Amino acid sequence: MFEIIICTYNGKHNLVKVIPSILNQNKFDELVMSIFIVDNNSDIETKQIIKKYEKSCNKIKYLLEEKQGLSFARLKGVQNTTANWLIFIDDDNVLEQNWLINADNFIKTNNNMGAFNGAIIPEIKSKLDNYENIRLKVAYKALACTHLSKSEINFANTKHPIDSPIGAGLVILGNEMRELSSKGWLKNIGRQGEKLSSGEDKEMVDYIIFKGFDVGYTPHCLIYHLITNNRLKEEYLIILHESFKRYKVISLRGIKDFLKNVLFSLCLLRKDLDYESIFRLRIGAITTANALRILFKGRKIE
Repeated sequence: MFEIIICTYNGKHNLVKVIPSILNQNKFDELVMSIFIVDNNSDIETKQIIKKYEKSCNKIKYLLEEKQGLSFARLKGVQNTTANWLIFIDDDNVLEQNWLINADNFIKTNNNMGAFNGAIIPEIKSKLDNYENIRLKVAYKALACTHLSKSEINFANTKHPIDSPIGAGLVILGNEMRELSSKGWLKNIGRQGEKLSSGEDKEMVDYIIFKGFDVGYTPHCLIYHLITNNRLKEEYLIILHESFKRYKVISLRGIKDFLKNVLFSLCLLRKDLDYESIFRLRIGAITTANALRILFKGRKIE
């Protein structure tokens, strides 16, 4: 059976969609032992919504983590679990109705699996303008999506579209997570309130690999990621991409990143670039070869 952990900070508007998508899963009673909703010091409205669902379903447990940070909230959830398998669902993730069945089947057919997640596509609340559409096309993976639409998903492909499992819809071995929690848990704090940060989910997956298990992907576990237009603002996405840069200039990787940033800055001096090229350069979502092509030929991204 699974135990599900939902960490939330002021997620009142999305939880009313996220929680029912779990409760309405096919074989819910058979596959789910508990749902822990960790309130990461949210507002009173969010707290009231969680409490309402807790009263309506005896499998839902309210937990409070006053110390803000996604890593602290996830730790609180893990420390209350006993199941063999844990599932981390973000407070803006809506699951397709057979998500749990497909996750269970994937585990049964992959004996050494230790962590995996599925396909994630954006669900935008409002109509996008042309610039927002470009930014979504460029930055959807940074927004924890694997594909732009369901039609893009190749259901025969089992290679992870983002190289390794991410935190949204992460299914992971419970004993290993409890063991990791007893060893001090994670170095990265993760998102703190409105402050953007990342990396804590990779630490969890890396621990699974260290313990000798496989990590994987199944496109049959589909999540709709609820995204507001505010998260498609240029300023937000630039800050988000900055949070992914974890290496300093003193490392070899850091020196390469520094030189690439210099190259991108030089490209931005050109006056003949289209918006997509400019945005890709600003967030670093471009290859060095394409940046050199822009610098010397002034051509847009191909």
